[in-house]
Amino acid sequence: SAAPIPGAPAAEALSPAADPLPEGQTTGAPAGEPAAVPGQRVEQAPPPVLRPKPLPEIPAPASPATTEAKVPAAPEIAVVEAGPTPEPPPPIAAVFKCRRGAEFRVDPEEVLVTVDGQLLGKADDWDGAGGGKAYIFPAEGDHLVKLALTGFRSVWVKVVVTPSAKRDIVAIDTELEEIE
Repeated sequence: SAAPIPGAPAAEALSPAADPLPEGQTTGAPAGEPAAVPGQRVEQAPPPVLRPKPLPEIPAPASPATTEAKVPAAPEIAVVEAGPTPEPPPPIAAVFKCRRGAEFRVDPEEVLVTVDGQLLGKADDWDGAGGGKAYIFPAEGDHLVKLALTGFRSVWVKVVVTPSAKRDIVAIDTELEEIE
């Protein structure tokens, strides 16, 4: 007799002592197979051996002998659209040094003060007198100050904030020239 296959159900044998099936009932054998006869030994066929399906064939990399010489691809060139041309630095009318801040004593008082590109407001609000206060710079270093008013020539000054300056707060006294 064949050796049992691990994991497969054991074959059952009918013995002469087994109860016969009631009349008209079959053993449940699949169609096309003979039904078991009482007293006859029935062996089940071993289950089919399952084999894995072959993997799809993957082409092997070409060997150096069979590859054609390849010309290296040209590097991609990034096209950068030019933005507006930066304006040249403005002419600096004066350089002031301080340890902390500045007072803008400008004539006319309505002149707008801009520090490092950020609008502060009217010079009268930053003159350190009559309700105006001194402007305290946020950090050491060079700061570009623009003084401008419609109908007048703009003036640029540089304020250098450094611990070695003589004054804590520097007075920027400037008069803008009227455009004729």
